[in-house]
Amino acid sequence: MTGQPSADAWADSCARPADPLLLAASAWDLLGREVRAVRGVPGGRNSRVYQVAFARGRPLAAKCYPEAEADPRDRLGAEVAALHLLCAHGIECVPRVAASDPARRCAFFTWVEGRVPDQVTDEDLDALAAFLARMQSLREEARRARIRSASEACFSLVQVHADVDKRVTRLREAATDPPHAKGLRAFLDHELEPAWDTLRTWSLDRERARGASPEEPLPPAARVLSPSDYGFHNALRDAQGTLTFLDFEYFGFDDPAKMLADYRLHPAEPVDEKRRARFLRRMIEALGEAGVDTAGLADRVRARYPLFALKWCAILLNEFVPADRARRRFAAGAQADTDAVRAAQLVAARKLLRRALAARKARPVRSGGPG
Repeated sequence: MTGQPSADAWADSCARPADPLLLAASAWDLLGREVRAVRGVPGGRNSRVYQVAFARGRPLAAKCYPEAEADPRDRLGAEVAALHLLCAHGIECVPRVAASDPARRCAFFTWVEGRVPDQVTDEDLDALAAFLARMQSLREEARRARIRSASEACFSLVQVHADVDKRVTRLREAATDPPHAKGLRAFLDHELEPAWDTLRTWSLDRERARGASPEEPLPPAARVLSPSDYGFHNALRDAQGTLTFLDFEYFGFDDPAKMLADYRLHPAEPVDEKRRARFLRRMIEALGEAGVDTAGLADRVRARYPLFALKWCAILLNEFVPADRARRRFAAGAQADTDAVRAAQLVAARKLLRRALAARKARPVRSGGPG
């Protein structure tokens, strides 16, 4: 590549030394632009994120996605397809795709200047609800574009059970890892697995009591387009207060009950529990206004919530799973891998497990009103 700067010109904050050279080659081939500097952006949990500066023109954001051996999901394809769909239909609160390079597992996006919100207002929650509701007007276009199911989408109760089973099984296998196994093994034996047995039976009984089949999939009219990992932990607020929503690697069709439960459960979301519940009620109303068949949705949210809470217990314990630790290191580079981190995650998982069991007695979810 003509005029390529020396390796010393790359910022030393990059997570992997090969990434700047890879991005420089990709930018030259796809955009015809000479890369001047690459700066690592902290915070990525699965993919590596950079700001790429050029000899001329504005900088771009770039992502380097995990190799298929580390994660078989097509994160790059899902994100690029999602943003093309949204931007093509006038949704402006997301980045635009500048170029994508599947062979090198990287993509370039418009650079968004801003900060992750540390405080969220009711107006922000309404803006997020409006964004998600507007997305539903593109469901037919998404089907024509062959947008697939979201990552770990669940359209029936048996699929939810299988998803939780998979997570618990991975933890059981990780509990044989000698340096860190003792605490995890005790938690699985005495708390998580007994709770899962209880919730599995409870959910089957509840499904049958409301006249539904555990095997029957949710009809397409009741499915939604979901970013999956969405919220203000994946948003930036610029100097004018405008929000841009990021991270569409898991985008696709899903059950809105899962989409809403995941938001309420996400540990990184800077919104208190009362206002998360308010958002959930507002979203049920907004989805109905957007043409989604929401019949039975409030009851399904309540019935699925304890199961997804238990799944999030397992997600919190990913630090015990070697494959997940490797993916975190891929995204963030070398970092502390300590017993203290795992101990803290066990404490958080134990607290969330109590919520999962208590949620069986929660009041029904109703739409409308701030709650």
